[in-house]
Amino acid sequence: MLTKPKVGPTYHGIPGVFALADLPRYPSVSSIAWTTGWAELDEIYRLYPGQFTVVHGATNHGKSTFLFNLVVNQVAQLGRRVFLYVPENERTLWDRLSMIWGDRSEDAWRVASEMGILIGSSVRKYADPPRTLPWILETGLEVHRIQKLDLMILDPWNEIEFSRPREMSQTEFIGECLKYITGFCREHDLTLILSAHPTKTGVQDGKIPGPYDVDGSAHWANKPDNVLCVWRGKGSEVRVISQKVREIGAGARGGVCYFTVEDETGVFTAQYGGSGVPNT
Repeated sequence: MLTKPKVGPTYHGIPGVFALADLPRYPSVSSIAWTTGWAELDEIYRLYPGQFTVVHGATNHGKSTFLFNLVVNQVAQLGRRVFLYVPENERTLWDRLSMIWGDRSEDAWRVASEMGILIGSSVRKYADPPRTLPWILETGLEVHRIQKLDLMILDPWNEIEFSRPREMSQTEFIGECLKYITGFCREHDLTLILSAHPTKTGVQDGKIPGPYDVDGSAHWANKPDNVLCVWRGKGSEVRVISQKVREIGAGARGGVCYFTVEDETGVFTAQYGGSGVPNT
């Protein structure tokens, strides 16, 4: 359990300024991080309170399916509470999750009844205004106040991007949104994962995209704490590549975890993970 830091006196009464000895102290990430549910993936990526992760990859390479597997691990194996905003998949969400769930939990229905799902489209009229990022996060926060959440997943970004004001550039909008997410996660000790797509040029000629290839802005590389790329190879092989790690104890930059994926069920089975460049 994360313990809120004790705030000492300000520096000679100046608001927001502290002596080093009085600076608010947080526990190390290594001491509060938790498992993804795959020991192999834990070698390169772990979850912790206040963390903001971006997951990206080419279309149809398995970003959403990977996230759904992660959700099942968190809920079925670890009993964690998850909030989902997945408007592209909400109509088939129960079927997809239950196939991944399989027989790993006898009381899957009870656990699933405690999961918060924000409906993105099916209860709205087609002409209603887009749902903005602040609205989505504040709705999740209401759920968090009712029953404490551990993880929020927003998939995908382009369902949120439609709310961009006309007078704001795409780069400015992305920067403001990612800054908003970062502050939200820090303030409420919530872990949030957001999926996004790379540009077409970012994946041309079979190139594995990096954070700077995510569509719209370099902020995709600058703002998150962690960045993962989901990349499908030959046959049923999928790689999850760690491309950014801000905090020591939250993974290894450059590391790769290999999975096999069952096409019929979408189940990700970890094969092995390798550590990459140590975080410095």
